Amino acid sequence: MNKFKDKVAQISLEVGGSHYPAVNIHLQEQMVRMVVEECLDAVNNCKHKKVYTTYDLDQFNYTIEQAGQAIKERFGL
Repeated sequence: MNKFKDKVAQISLEVGGSHYPAVNIHLQEQMVRMVVEECLDAVNNCKHKKVYTTYDLDQFNYTIEQAGQAIKERFGL
């Protein structure tokens, strides 16, 4: 199993408990993938209202990039 499937299984067990094996795993994977993609979109579309200098903008962009990368690594995407 890859990291993404392991994470889906873990979340499914936490949410559904003993009912997890009876649920369509492919449907769950698609749903989790869509939720993760929505989160990545939200992170990538953050507004930078309080960025005043190019240094601040570079720091902001780097932080957003690292946050997106951390989310992808967490789910194995």
